[in-house]
Formats: sequence, C-alpha cells, structure tokens
Amino acid sequence: MIVPGLRTPPADTEKAVTDDYVKAVNLNYHIKAAAQVAQQSLYEMCSGFKEMRDSKLYKELGYSTFEDYCEQETEITRRQVYRMIDTAEKLPKDFVTSMSQIGSTKLYLLTKLSEEERTEITEKTDLESTSVRELEQQIRQIRAEKDKAVADKSVAEAEASAAAQQAKSLEKAKNALSQQIAALEAEIKELENRPVEVAVEPAKDGVMDKTAFDNICKTYEQQLDKVQEDALQDTIRLNREHTEQMNSLKAENEKKLEELRNQLEAAKREQSELTVTVPDSKETFKAYLATAIDAAKRLCEFIGKNSADNNHELFVTKAKQFFEKMTEEI
Repeated sequence: MIVPGLRTPPADTEKAVTDDYVKAVNLNYHIKAAAQVAQQSLYEMCSGFKEMRDSKLYKELGYSTFEDYCEQETEITRRQVYRMIDTAEKLPKDFVTSMSQIGSTKLYLLTKLSEEERTEITEKTDLESTSVRELEQQIRQIRAEKDKAVADKSVAEAEASAAAQQAKSLEKAKNALSQQIAALEAEIKELENRPVEVAVEPAKDGVMDKTAFDNICKTYEQQLDKVQEDALQDTIRLNREHTEQMNSLKAENEKKLEELRNQLEAAKREQSELTVTVPDSKETFKAYLATAIDAAKRLCEFIGKNSADNNHELFVTKAKQFFEKMTEEI
C-alpha cells in the first residue's frame, strides 16, 4: 500500500504523494484485478454450464431438467444459457477470455463465423464500442459475401467443367475424323493394288496385236490415274472438312472460355462492390407483431371453441404458461 508523504508519484517527483493519489492507485489495482476475474469468470461460467448439461449433474441437485436448474439456480433464461454453451463449444478459451469485455451476446454472434472471419472482423472493428445491431449487420454482410463468393465459384467451376467436357468432345471428333482418313487411305491402297479389268480383243493366231496391247496399257494407266486422282481428291476434301470443323470448334470453345473469364471477372467485381441492405427494424417489428397477434387470437378462439373438451383446462393452463414465458423472454 502506498503511504502518503512519499515522493514517488509517476508524474512529478517534486510533489508529495497525496491521499487522492493513493486512492487512485488502489482503485486502479482493484479495477484491473476485477477485470481479470471477469475475463476468467465468463469462460468458466460458459464451460461450467456445458459440463453441467453434458454430465447431467443437475439431477444430483434434485432437478429433472437442465432448464429448471438454470432458471431456478442462476435466474438466467435457457436461451442465454444455451448461447453461453455455444460460446464454450465454438470459441477458443483464450479468445473468450480476451474478449469477455464485449459481453456474452456479442461473443455468441461471433460463434457464427469461421476462425478466419472472426480474425477479420476483430481486426477491423472495435467490438467493445460496436452495438449488437451493428455487429449483426457486419456478420450478415460477411456471410452474404461468402455465400455469393461460394455461389460464383460453383458457377465458374460448372462452366469450366462444361468447357473441359466440350474439349473432350472435340478430341473425340478429331479422333473419329483421323480414323475416317486412315480408312480412306487403306481403301486407296487397296484400289491401287487391285488389277484393272480391261476389255481385251481376242488375239489372232495366238499373237496379240501391238495396237491392242498399247490400248490395254493406255486404258490401264487411265483407270489407275483416275483412281489415284479420286483418292487424292477425297483425301484433300476430308482434310479440308476436318480442318474447317476443328477451326470452328476451336473458335467456339475459345469464345465460350472468354465469356467464362468475363463472367468470372464480373462476379469478382460484384463481390467487391457487394453491400447488404438491412431491412428497417420498425417495419420488421410491425410484421412480427402482427403475426404474433394473429396467432394469439387464433389460439384463444380455438380454446374458446373447445370449452367442452376434456382437455380444456390443460389448454388454458398451457396458453397462460406460454404468454408468461413470452413476457419473461422479452
């Protein structure tokens, strides 16, 4: 403990230590100690609730359900307790301890994020001064951006898969054309090796006339030239058709790939410019309230119409418990 009269204040060593200075130092010490205890206590409370629920030790205290134990022993609603359990299950102990000053509600909201997303939001946001509504909005924006990025990636992957499938189809078409060319080349070779049928004039006295022989050779050469020319023209035609088809398919494939690249770039730009519009809270409240009022009226009408039912008293009791519970939750 600091004793008044000593000359050891942090600011000016020429001045004596005053009672106010001693009070300030002691209060600062207690604040820091309390902060450390609060940081440790929050995680211990969260993990304690989890262990009590999982091990069912509440039964040893005479409670049939975990919810009864929470409400009667701690006066904390089951909703708050289960949020604390989520905090203990989904967030590291060191993170909860270091962030305990932001409160259990904000910690619960952070359980909805991945470790990478939590790191991002804690680095960019002053969580202690940020309101719960603002934090919810930021989390919705992060989730929306992530969902859109995943969707864009899925679309891009699907389109890339379709392009790859089309490339395979092109390769199959190319192989089929190559087989056709090979078959035609084999047919040409067979025709070249096949003997030419030539009309031969009968020889006189067993000796073929020279003119007839020359005619036979000329006819054979003409037929052979025609076969070779036809085969060459067929080969040229097939090669030209194959080349045209491959060029057309290649151009079409390149066009589709370029479209995919443009779509992917557009998706990236949209992702970078994405903003999340938060609906007006007043209008949202009106919608929920109208729905709740309508449901409550229907419930009361049902109980009134079934007044003669054997379960009527049970209906009334349960309805009262429900409205009381809703009041308590609010």
